[in-house]
Amino acid sequence: MATHQIYVDTPLEKLYRPIRLLQIPKEEASGSFRYTLASFPLTKSPSYHALSYAWMDPTETRGITVASSTVDISLNLFNFLSQNTLLKAGDWIWIDALCIDQGNIPERNDQVKRMRDIYSNV
Repeated sequence: MATHQIYVDTPLEKLYRPIRLLQIPKEEASGSFRYTLASFPLTKSPSYHALSYAWMDPTETRGITVASSTVDISLNLFNFLSQNTLLKAGDWIWIDALCIDQGNIPERNDQVKRMRDIYSNV
């Protein structure tokens, strides 16, 4: 399964100090889900849940669709998203493994420094 970079068009600008949030989708007629990933200034973000998620075994992955890209995530995170009973369609969630561009070291470092604010804004 090909994984595409989902952060290229949405780098987080330090000036506005935004965060990315993943929106829980409605199930499509095909039985699949298409997630939305959007950035918001932390102080003007919609209400959201936060989840710090360990990557676990990097060889155990499943793909999800975010916008029009397939993104590989850990099997445990996939199971959480597909079997959760806490979140409903339209809810927003911040998941460090998805909402931080893990390949962008400056962004990752900045977001990690802000985790206290991210969790206290929930």
